[in-house]
Amino acid sequence: MVQEPHNLNRPLYERSPESLGGENRLTKVQLIYDGICNLCVSAIRLLYALDRKHYVEFVPYQELRAATRRHYALTSDLLQGRMHLITQEGRLVSGPLAIREVCGMIFPFHFICSVFVIPESQRVYDWIARHRYRIFGCRDTCYVIKQGSN
Repeated sequence: MVQEPHNLNRPLYERSPESLGGENRLTKVQLIYDGICNLCVSAIRLLYALDRKHYVEFVPYQELRAATRRHYALTSDLLQGRMHLITQEGRLVSGPLAIREVCGMIFPFHFICSVFVIPESQRVYDWIARHRYRIFGCRDTCYVIKQGSN
């Protein structure tokens, strides 16, 4: 059975969380990012520093499990084009909406995150994503945050 690609602006609800080898709910949300992109890595470092309660697991797409890629139909093009968030309920949220969800969880100023839902934020995000290597450069190796068990 071929899984149809989904609209990345809409959440994708996971039908069977067990298919990813987990419980009915993930213990943390997973933020998937480009581990060789300097802009992405800088954003992840900031978010990691602000995530004092360790709500988020930061996963470079270069190390994303094949089962997760298949389950969410995440192709290399999709992974290179946007950050993606897998919520505790198994929804997939992408681009500025993923950033908004994470900011809402870890920032003390939730209202600031609302800037990521306006239509212009989608266009700006997509433009930056397409040009990020040219503007910010990229790394030779993948940046992985080593997170302790909490």
